[in-house]
Amino acid sequence: MNSTYYFGVMVRLFAIALFIYGIGRLELAATFQGYGEDSYSPSFFFSLSSSIIPILISIVLWFFPLTVARKILPSTDETKSDVSPHSLLTVIVLGIGIYMLYFAILDGVFWLMFANVFVKDELGGISKALSNEDKSNIVVTVIEFVLALVLIARAKTIASAMIRFSR
Repeated sequence: MNSTYYFGVMVRLFAIALFIYGIGRLELAATFQGYGEDSYSPSFFFSLSSSIIPILISIVLWFFPLTVARKILPSTDETKSDVSPHSLLTVIVLGIGIYMLYFAILDGVFWLMFANVFVKDELGGISKALSNEDKSNIVVTVIEFVLALVLIARAKTIASAMIRFSR
């Protein structure tokens, strides 16, 4: 097996985690719909989309892990059965990037839910309810998302730099 297959396994594990997250959001969406109109609850469309979209993405990732892995990590030699240290380090960097991406998605959905439920005033406009701590946490979530994308997009370059630095 080469590094693409190992990364394909990570994509499948990410699909499982995303599916479990979507099911949990579906339960939360059903719970919110049981509340009355006068309580704080997200819109029906937002609740449904924040649970259905991760489930659909996880299904696609589950059925096409090698296609996704080949798009992100194109293999130079498909016939090799052993994994070089550079390829292994690349797969590890990709794993860390996927791990960070998962938590960035969770935090992003939380902040979207927060904005959808608690930041609107009685006329439907955005109020000034965000504290400085909330704003800084939103910035941290955006930075986390960008760093995860950089780790995934530049995994080979980062692995090469790590090997150069270790010598």
